[in-house]
Amino acid sequence: MKKYILPLSMIFISCITYSQVGINTANPQGIFNIDGAKDNPSTGIPSAAQQLNDFTVTSTGKVGIGITNPSESLDVTGKIKLSTLGNYNSNTSIPLVWDTVNHTISMGATSTEKPFYTVKYVITTAPQQDWVSNFDTKISSAKYIVIVTSAQFKKSSGNSYISNSVATLSATESATPFLNIGSSQSGGTWRLNADYNNAAPGVSGADYQWTFDLLVINRNQVINIADQTGTVDSVGNGQATASPIP
Repeated sequence: MKKYILPLSMIFISCITYSQVGINTANPQGIFNIDGAKDNPSTGIPSAAQQLNDFTVTSTGKVGIGITNPSESLDVTGKIKLSTLGNYNSNTSIPLVWDTVNHTISMGATSTEKPFYTVKYVITTAPQQDWVSNFDTKISSAKYIVIVTSAQFKKSSGNSYISNSVATLSATESATPFLNIGSSQSGGTWRLNADYNNAAPGVSGADYQWTFDLLVINRNQVINIADQTGTVDSVGNGQATASPIP
């Protein structure tokens, strides 16, 4: 029997110089690459179609599934299926945020950052003033979308709200049952505006109070869709050409 002895130095050198491992490929991408379909080229970079069956680990520790040059810690081309997922605790859990531009998922900055919020603003107007023209909520318009879900109007000295179906303010004075309510963006924040037409001057000496209920949505949870247009006929009927929601 012949024995072959390799010098230890040769084994050591080979470990240093060959730092890539390829399975089913002689042209590994990254430091570890599995070519599931054995369809990668012998040289160069695999095409996007060829990469779809690859698993790759780069020298920086990034993992790619379906892609050989991952740009994130885990970069997946294709769908992900989870059989189980831990329960969300609104007090301690940090939410996942989807970036619609870069198509990445990241954790929120802190456990207090949520995808949705509800908030109530109670605003007292100046004497004899039934409107709010520009109330700054200090909510960032770059980060959030604000939707006014409801608004109520009353005399600040009373407990009864003035509804848009009951217009009487007193035995002798009344208001047109019509409200103008909205939210707008200005100076990087969301502003509230409202007007109860003809409520003022109302009862002499009375101040008024608006109550706004807001739904605040993190923009990372929203996909912006192009403006939709349409027309209606002489009796007010019309329809969209198609649903804008995929």
